[in-house]
Amino acid sequence: MLVPEIIELRLSILNNKFEGSYLDGFETLISNLKMVLTNRILAQSKKLILKNKNWFDRDCVQLKKTYNEEYRKSKNAPSEDHTHYLKQLKAQYKTLLKEKKSAALEESWHRLIAAVKTKNTSLFWHSARGLGKSPLPPTNQVPIHAWEGYFRELCNSGEPN
Repeated sequence: MLVPEIIELRLSILNNKFEGSYLDGFETLISNLKMVLTNRILAQSKKLILKNKNWFDRDCVQLKKTYNEEYRKSKNAPSEDHTHYLKQLKAQYKTLLKEKKSAALEESWHRLIAAVKTKNTSLFWHSARGLGKSPLPPTNQVPIHAWEGYFRELCNSGEPN
């Protein structure tokens, strides 16, 4: 729904009841429409999924809000410096989301391990519910030379001396 002031401005231009330059009136109308339409598009494109996640906190919301405001400003008055700043904000937002999500996932894995150690089955199944595959690399990697030595020793021990 359009703002009443925009509708009145449009009607005054169409009915030849506009005071002043028509070019100025059209520019005002276009800039007002840009603000309304840009806000409406951004309001529809918000992802509600992230707000349901417990790791999506106030920092994420604030940075997303800042990005959306700067995006609107960029659409209304584009400039190369502002576009560069917008790209930096977007990269910063994505990095923040990635850090928060990985920290939450790591914390849930630690809760799962603690549940196993304490033999708390309800906490275990509650923690295991949404984990999926582990993105964390294994921490007990054996170096290649240790494997080679192990198999060399294993193969040599089976031969008669």
